[in-house]
Amino acid sequence: MARYFALPAGTTTFLSADLVSSGWDLDEAVDSIEAVFGAAVGRHGGVRPADRRDKGTMLAAFPGPSEALACALDVQRQLQANKLFCLRAAVHTGEARVHGEISYFGHAVARTDRLRDLGHGGQVLVCRTSAGLVADHLPDGASLADLGAHRLRDLSRPAEVYQLCHPELADGFRPLSSIDRYPHNLAVQLTSLVGRDAAVAEVGALLADHGLVTLTGSGGCGKTRLALQVAADALGARADEAWFVDLSAVADPGLVPGTAMAAMGAHEVDDQSHTDTLKVWLAERAALMVLDNCEHVLSAAAALAEALVRNCARLCVLATSREPLGVTGEMLWRVPCLSVPEDQGRLELGSLDAYHAVQLFAERARAARPNFSINDDNAAAVAAICQRLDGIPLAIELAAARARVMSVERIAGALADRFHLLSGKSTIPRQATLRASLDWSYQLLSEAERALLCRLSVFAGGFSLDAAEHVGSAGEAGRYDVLGLLSGLVDKSLVQVDDKAERYQLLETIRAFGAEELAGSGEDLATCERQLAFFTELAERAEKGMWTSALSSWLAVLDAEQHNLRAAIDWGLATGKVEAAARLACGIAQFLHVRGHRTEGQRRCEELLAYDLAPTRRAELCYWAANFVSRSDLGSSLAHAEALVKIGRELGDGQALARGLERVGSVLYCSDPEAALGVLGEALTTARAVGDAVTVVNCLICSAAANFSLGRTRDCLRCGEEALEVAQDLGYPRARATALHTVAYGSQHCGELDRAAVATRALMELAQDLGDRDYIAVAHWFRGAQGMYTADPSAAESLVTARELAERIHNYVDLAGILCDQGALALASGELDRARQFLEEALQWAGRVEPVFAARSRCLLAEVAVRRAELAEAQSWLDEAVASPLADQLFHATRAQARLARAR
Repeated sequence: MARYFALPAGTTTFLSADLVSSGWDLDEAVDSIEAVFGAAVGRHGGVRPADRRDKGTMLAAFPGPSEALACALDVQRQLQANKLFCLRAAVHTGEARVHGEISYFGHAVARTDRLRDLGHGGQVLVCRTSAGLVADHLPDGASLADLGAHRLRDLSRPAEVYQLCHPELADGFRPLSSIDRYPHNLAVQLTSLVGRDAAVAEVGALLADHGLVTLTGSGGCGKTRLALQVAADALGARADEAWFVDLSAVADPGLVPGTAMAAMGAHEVDDQSHTDTLKVWLAERAALMVLDNCEHVLSAAAALAEALVRNCARLCVLATSREPLGVTGEMLWRVPCLSVPEDQGRLELGSLDAYHAVQLFAERARAARPNFSINDDNAAAVAAICQRLDGIPLAIELAAARARVMSVERIAGALADRFHLLSGKSTIPRQATLRASLDWSYQLLSEAERALLCRLSVFAGGFSLDAAEHVGSAGEAGRYDVLGLLSGLVDKSLVQVDDKAERYQLLETIRAFGAEELAGSGEDLATCERQLAFFTELAERAEKGMWTSALSSWLAVLDAEQHNLRAAIDWGLATGKVEAAARLACGIAQFLHVRGHRTEGQRRCEELLAYDLAPTRRAELCYWAANFVSRSDLGSSLAHAEALVKIGRELGDGQALARGLERVGSVLYCSDPEAALGVLGEALTTARAVGDAVTVVNCLICSAAANFSLGRTRDCLRCGEEALEVAQDLGYPRARATALHTVAYGSQHCGELDRAAVATRALMELAQDLGDRDYIAVAHWFRGAQGMYTADPSAAESLVTARELAERIHNYVDLAGILCDQGALALASGELDRARQFLEEALQWAGRVEPVFAARSRCLLAEVAVRRAELAEAQSWLDEAVASPLADQLFHATRAQARLARAR
């Protein structure tokens, strides 16, 4: 039997294992396995906790990794002889703490369990620390295989994982169950979650039975961190994907659905609200959505959650809010504060670690001062701190951060005085506690640190050091003083830092406290003016850079700052600084267009055009307004384009005129391609005269599309080649991608398949460099189409990949063309039912957005009907096809008419 005694506290190696059943009843198997496991632990010098774990899970502690690995190998060799059951196991070395009758707890124990959860039955996983310590002391015949870095479900940074190998152990396991096997956007968490295991399990079980669960509780109680952990644990168990939607920086309720779309990578769809797009996106997905910080946009968050849960049968929504959403069917779960010692007078050091608030304080205090420990001298003070802070996690973390420069006794005494002074400031006890804790931490700061914390509260969704230096420097704090002050705030846990992303952030509770103090100081107006000036200048630099090869890097900058950019525009409009707000809006217009935020971009342009702005600024807004609604509302797009043409002619502004004419031509192309070519010709001449290379490319691309609609494939290819030449000289990657798209398509339809393949390969490489999912889908489509024409057996696979990508990003224009080609391939293979299915679906999308593909779908459906000897139906499809002014130019219509005549 295993020996039950405590190893010395400190660094310990843990072996965690659980049962993977393959036929035995768990109740029957667990006793047999317990006996094998317990005996092996005893033979190899380990100990087992006295408290029993969940059925089928086992834990043992060893002085070092050599003994733990020898034990794991011993157990697996015995159990794998019986194929009815086996264990998955993990070995991890870390700091252990023990209390009571050998009950181990702490981060190392939880980490061992998380590592174990990556594996499969019969597998033994080893952490990097253990592997390094045991490399020269492995059991006979054993070796370690490097499995690479994997993210565990505790949401920490990726861990390097090894596998114990031995000739008598199983091998050839499936990939590890890392959370990155699943689509998600759950960010790395820089600190561990303490004392929430039971809460995570309870909320997870509640989500399994209900579509909408809301975590409620006061600020600082840990709602967000709990929700993130529930989402991580759900991956692979209750959900195939998980999406975290941070609403803390969203000031406009109308942006809530769009923020959710952006978090999931969904694209806007013409003539469809964001909520409806999300319904389609999530309709068949087993997904978990976390709507975080809903209280300030409560109605909008509630409406979105209710609409999605009602229409998406496999979706679960987990919301966090200080108050309920108030939606029918909502299940509320109030997040409790951490457990605290009840009676300070009868505390025993051995029992203090059983309280989660004490565990959190100790862990965070050790982060601030590595040699910190709870002992007989400071135990009462630690207990007093946790009691006075009511077990509120945020308040405890702020107090623990002070352990770097203050004794625990001083922290406890200062809190006692502060709470006595502030006890009457709130009628809600926990709000009073948190407010007092924040105020205490705030008053301990230097005057310069206090001023900086307040100024940083104007940021939404995080900020860079450069932004902090510009906005935070005022009075006696110069720009080069900010870094030192900011570092001090990080040390005191008032500002969070992500070293990898080089960004800082205030928790929402601290940000709200700082904003209140900033308003009281009278500095809010000047601080917001500096914020608006900084982001306006940043946006204008980005706008210039995005027309160059630096597009990707500037997109990344604006991705990180989009909440701040919105907040700055809103503040400018609210305070009458309309010209500055308009400058900023024009600066980010291309970013909004590239990232697919068309609805937001249109709303911004319409909002600003209502003001009396200078003609040149109105010209910019009209240009982008016409772009944002180019397909969703042709009438509105044409109106904005014509207004831009008028401004250009009145001012003698050649660039505005060229851009306006190009936008008019892009609208006319959909209904009258011949007229469009005339307008585009004037636009092209004007753009060349003023040296506007971007508009030259756009004119040539649109002319190529109009020529293709008229059946002039050679002219289409010529325009595409000319556009590519200009785009390459320009160095603007999106223009080059669009030109490559046109060259590939034009070459393909001219029968120059080798040339088309070269352009397609170049398009794929460029699209992958840009991370442009639209063009990646197009490149797969073109590969499939070219393979179809050359009888390449991989054509069908490429078209399937293209279709999946286009559906995922809601690119219905290209989806219509892909479905046409899938229908044509099925028709050529004699699969008439599948061909009809593809073509009818293509027509469904093409009828709304692309007349060329609509005409082609009808022509191919006529051919399907001919093959089925349904000649009347074939004639009906052809009549519809040739009714279009575009269709009678198409090769497909002529071919279908010929086949119908022959059939007759």
